[in-house]
Amino acid sequence: MLRPTGSSVPPTIAAMRQLVPPLASDRHKGQAGKIGVVGGCFEYTGAPFYAAISALKLGADLSHIFCDVDAATPIKSYSPELIVHGCMRAGESGDIACERQADAISKWFPALTG
Repeated sequence: MLRPTGSSVPPTIAAMRQLVPPLASDRHKGQAGKIGVVGGCFEYTGAPFYAAISALKLGADLSHIFCDVDAATPIKSYSPELIVHGCMRAGESGDIACERQADAISKWFPALTG
């Protein structure tokens, strides 16, 4: 498909192109963006999938989804491009369970921000 160039490019498209970094042979995976999506349970797997896959389609290199353990397999089956962590437990409550789940997610923060 041919892309319009010069003055024939709509202003919205031109502005969006400025946001997406150009491809370069000296870059490695993760330098064009990383995203972490938190959410999803067994009944609701679509929203985290679409959020993460949309980031990839718009130029991010890595998309992580942190979801309920029961949602991990269905979300993984949608696309091999996503990194899915089934580290949350819907049936658990209490401070200790919340802290454990927060630790399971926050240990990935350096990989998402570095």
